[in-house]
Amino acid sequence: MPSKSKWGKGRAWWGRFCTELHPELGMSGTRTSWNHFHQEHGETLAGQDISRRSSTRAEIIVDVERADVFVFDLLTGKAPDAEAQ
Repeated sequence: MPSKSKWGKGRAWWGRFCTELHPELGMSGTRTSWNHFHQEHGETLAGQDISRRSSTRAEIIVDVERADVFVFDLLTGKAPDAEAQ
């Protein structure tokens, strides 16, 4: 049985991050909020190898094992520590 991938679809992860993991941040988790978030922070995430663009589609994928803590720190003003991820 193959192991579960640590990569997942960005929009699905974003919806879960906003509504289930961190509703206290007040973000909706919609397609529009994902697009805005990724436009604002996509280069930072890609630079830390937390997000990538799929080569076969325009889909953004994220490392779901690292993204939660990194993005929470990013959005709450704490400088994310990529080495600790």
